[in-house]
Amino acid sequence: MQLNKWVIEVKCIFVQELEVTPKIELVDWIQKLGLAGHFEKEIDEFLQNIFVSAQNFNKFSVQDNMHVSTLCFRLLRQHGYHVFPADILSNLFDVTDNSFSSDAKDITELLEATHLSLDGEKVLDDAKKFAINWLKDAVNNKQLIPKYVIERVVHALELPSHWRVPWFDVKWHVKQYQTKKHMDSVLLELSKLNFNITQAKLQKEVKELSRYQ
Repeated sequence: MQLNKWVIEVKCIFVQELEVTPKIELVDWIQKLGLAGHFEKEIDEFLQNIFVSAQNFNKFSVQDNMHVSTLCFRLLRQHGYHVFPADILSNLFDVTDNSFSSDAKDITELLEATHLSLDGEKVLDDAKKFAINWLKDAVNNKQLIPKYVIERVVHALELPSHWRVPWFDVKWHVKQYQTKKHMDSVLLELSKLNFNITQAKLQKEVKELSRYQ
């Protein structure tokens, strides 16, 4: 079956890819594209390795990368790991500094991460206010931001990704993934096929249930 073949190919990426950044981004896209159920073991092992490594060396290897550090923080918290903002997001303490990132994608990921804040985490509360204001200004002023990035910004401002019903957002994320500069064609085709198969199953179940009404 083609779906199983593509699943195996994507699983190989987890083994072949040694860099942390591409793997973190891969995990994020797998979840957004509705494929997490096919890669639960790989995702759990990868996040566990990141967390354990950070505990052993008292530092996360992605701290110097704004986009990836916020993404890493969000994924770990979503999966139940007890990480603190200072563990990964040390650069957030300078969010009001003029030298802070002016990349819309970075600020969008920052906003997504801040929605996972806990009571008393002032640094995340401040970062959320900063991100919302920055992104609203960027959209209103139509700064030099590509259309597909503006779509992501508006999407994030409307509602955090982890508050949404994941399945209803898959088609939107597939469209976004197609705009990615270095997107993986196998992952893209797998997401489309998986969506069609799952959608067909759901429609069949609804049809069968309607018979009993």
